[in-house]
Formats: sequence, structure tokens, C-alpha cells
Amino acid sequence: MADEPLPTPRGTATLSDRERAEAMRSESLWRRAHEIVTRHSHLDAGDVYHALRALEPDPAARLRRGLSRGRLRAYARPPRGGRTSTHERRAGWSRGSI
Repeated sequence: MADEPLPTPRGTATLSDRERAEAMRSESLWRRAHEIVTRHSHLDAGDVYHALRALEPDPAARLRRGLSRGRLRAYARPPRGGRTSTHERRAGWSRGSI
């Protein structure tokens, strides 16, 4: 097994038009992220790239995605009334804090 060569990545010749367009878009965003980081050295290029990707969908789609994630994380919110658990107290939540 150790003597087997590693698989080579696919070249652009084997990509479909859609895949090629996506690769070009990704490369463009990475270049933009690195341009931003050269002006703001305290930033990380990967974080900037991720932020640029997150801004691609239209605002309504971003809002819809954010709201659905908020509903999925309902377990992380403090209870509405009732007792506060040890975990919630450590997180700084108290009855009526929200």
C-alpha cells in the first residue's frame, strides 16, 4: 500500500463546464481574499474567502438560511421561565435574562 502512487488531481480538461466555472469563481475569490489580506494583515485569507462566499447568495436567501439555522439551534437558547440549569448559569443565562 505504501508503494502505491497517490492519485493525481483532475486537471481542468476533465472538468465539466459547470465545474470549470466554479473552479474559476473559487480562484477569483481566493485572489480577492489575498488582496484584502495584503491591506489588512491582521485578517486570515481563509476567513476572508469564507466571508466572500457567504455574501454570494442574495440577501433573502442569506436571511432564510440564517433563520433556519437559528431554529435548529433552539436547544442552545435559555429556557423561558422555569429553573436555570448549571450549564445555563455557566453560560451567563438567568431566568429572565432574555
